[in-house]
Amino acid sequence: MRFYFLITSLLAFCSTLSAQNTNLHLLITDKYGLPVEAAFIDDLLYQVNGITNSEGKADLYAAPGSYLLFITSIGYYDTAVTVTSPSTVHIQMRKKIYDIPVVYVYGNTAGVHHPLTYTNISKKELQSLNYGQDMPMILEQTPSAVATSDAGNGVGYTGIRIRGSDPTRVNISLNGIPFNDAESQQAYWVDLPDFAASVDQVQIQRGVGTSVNGVSAMGASINLTTNLLEEKPSATLAWQTGSFGLQRISAGWNTGLLQDHWILEGRLSAIHSDGYVDRASADLRSFFVTAAWKNRDFKSVLNVFSGLEETYQAWAGIPKDSLQTNPTYNPYTYSDQVDHYGQTHVQWHQYWNPDNDRSLTLSFNLTSGAGYYEQLEVDQQLSDYGIMLPSVGDTILQTTDLITRKWLDNMMYGGLFKYSRNFKRSQLTAGGAVFRYDGLHFGEVIQASYLPLLDPAYRYYADSAYKTDANLYSQFLYQAGEKTHLWADIQFRTIHYAFTGLDSAGMPLPDAVTLPFVNPKAGVRWKWTENVTSYLSVAIAGREPNRDDYVAAAGQLPKPEYLYDAEGGASYRKSNLTLSANMYFMYYQDQLVLTGQLNEVGAYIRQNIPRSYRTGLELVWNTRLPAGFEWKGNLTGSINRILAYTQYLDNWDEGGQSTRNYESTTIAFSPQWIAHQSLSWSSSRSWIAGLWVSARWDSRFVSRQYLDNTEDPDASLDPYVVHDISAALTWKHKEKDQDLITLSFRVNNLLDVLYVTNGWSYRYLSAGTEQVLTGYYPQAGRHFVTGLILHI
Repeated sequence: MRFYFLITSLLAFCSTLSAQNTNLHLLITDKYGLPVEAAFIDDLLYQVNGITNSEGKADLYAAPGSYLLFITSIGYYDTAVTVTSPSTVHIQMRKKIYDIPVVYVYGNTAGVHHPLTYTNISKKELQSLNYGQDMPMILEQTPSAVATSDAGNGVGYTGIRIRGSDPTRVNISLNGIPFNDAESQQAYWVDLPDFAASVDQVQIQRGVGTSVNGVSAMGASINLTTNLLEEKPSATLAWQTGSFGLQRISAGWNTGLLQDHWILEGRLSAIHSDGYVDRASADLRSFFVTAAWKNRDFKSVLNVFSGLEETYQAWAGIPKDSLQTNPTYNPYTYSDQVDHYGQTHVQWHQYWNPDNDRSLTLSFNLTSGAGYYEQLEVDQQLSDYGIMLPSVGDTILQTTDLITRKWLDNMMYGGLFKYSRNFKRSQLTAGGAVFRYDGLHFGEVIQASYLPLLDPAYRYYADSAYKTDANLYSQFLYQAGEKTHLWADIQFRTIHYAFTGLDSAGMPLPDAVTLPFVNPKAGVRWKWTENVTSYLSVAIAGREPNRDDYVAAAGQLPKPEYLYDAEGGASYRKSNLTLSANMYFMYYQDQLVLTGQLNEVGAYIRQNIPRSYRTGLELVWNTRLPAGFEWKGNLTGSINRILAYTQYLDNWDEGGQSTRNYESTTIAFSPQWIAHQSLSWSSSRSWIAGLWVSARWDSRFVSRQYLDNTEDPDASLDPYVVHDISAALTWKHKEKDQDLITLSFRVNNLLDVLYVTNGWSYRYLSAGTEQVLTGYYPQAGRHFVTGLILHI
């Protein structure tokens, strides 16, 4: 109750601050008179600040006098203008030549008139949080998000859950191109080291959202925009060092506009970390290069980016009894127990914009990757690998220790298109995409005890998978009245899987699967006053099972999942205060979950659960306080239930499996409460020699999470509260609002809390009693990062 009282009191205080009479009225447009929405306004000396609404207006309070305002907005050049209060001022901002955000042109991001639940994160915010950690750790302060890290310090294998939905149910797109692995549906952020350094904007849509390319969003989607190219040349060199051997160096450059047509941009990065968990090291390399050419109504942008990772495996977790005594324990000790993988993306985007009412985009993509993970396999049956049994003296060797490599060599290629037409009161968008995935899986035995050196390596299994994913969609946005917008979106999608060969257990794979989906969406948005809006939306999304579901099916093919999503929300926004509330109800039909059941050959499979749901309330706030302070945060309260569930347990006494039936249990990894807050401060004026100072305090709270769907406290993650603090010293150009040097320092987990964000459970019967084995992934205690950024 004290927590809720504090929240209510602070919001009331912020509302009181926003109630001051406004006397400085700004209208911000482009040169054609079109409003510039979400333009940030700051007077760095007197702390007059605000943000424009959908009409490009901002009403501010400012004591009588003269002010130098700095105005920034994505896609526009920063603008500085001197105004006098009280007054009404019209300000024009100049668009950048390359102001088309690549991700926006594919119809999978939401705009101000869309009745959807979403969060935008700017480049400035991303860079302030980029200390070499993976993208999930940077985004974990967003609503309903929980980030995980196998190594414990945010470098290496990481993931993000949103509204309790696991990473396979979160659609990720890079400039509109699907990033989720087509087979596993996972998003392996480790394959794109330091990608945040090249991202200009992120939009996270919660729920089904707009039509997306690739696997359907069954809980959320994350859309990343890169390379809003600048006309002015620049260069940046960033270096960070910290606890657990963290080292990051990143160099970026931009040529500016060359010969009135060309812009070239690039980045090189290298990251090393020893990891919090023993031996959980990561060596990561990446580059990002862009070449763009334009004339008056045509633009062509080529992106080539690549990542190479080698991480020591920390996948197994640790037993519960080691959490307090040895939280860094790693059961793997073999020196080359590593994951090694490289991935390269080539994106080519073509834009035709003959006028302000029409646009056509064509994009082509090629993603290729290859790599393996190496393991020491102890006491293995040689017959399981098809190896002829050797003799040692008079003894025929049945088992031995092996070193194996499991390889993946894959490629995804295809393209998409989008046509948009603006009418007097409406906008029509049509688009589609076709992507083909080819994946080769094979396993090698590279060394075995008591066997001669295997050169070349012995291949003990090989199988291929092919997947074609195609969709067509249409969206219609209609202004039904001065304050009402109607929105409709329908997508037709089909996928075709084809399998060949034998799996790692020597079993034949299913031949082929074809699934069609129809994904409709609709909503309405009302603008009640200048400051108050609300919306309602409904959506349906269907999603195919992943490769493992089909490979492990053994004749019991799983059904696709369906999500029925209803969202409703309202927001209040003034110059220095934004409040929003959203309610959602997400009903799942045939959701695929692990139940412990084995197939005919002893592999664990996911089963379709007929009925389950998630429902909750999300609160988001952002307020600018006096003296240079800003406070923002979010709070989610939710109920996540499986209505009927059967758990399968291995029976160690009698063999086979036994069952337990449950009703209305909490879905695994779905906390009832998630809260984040950030209190930041920036100096109101330069201290000495162009020096500016800023500081930030971040907190996050996550309530209890269950490791499986039995709602067993003995198989759960304890609630946790974690605090981080950071500070930065920035030297700016004396005459321009331009950074020159930034020194930063961050302390993660300030209070040195022992907490766990992920885990697993295994249930069995022994001596007539149900038992459970659990594994946990503890996160690092107090640790430090410091950095230096040079802007040229």
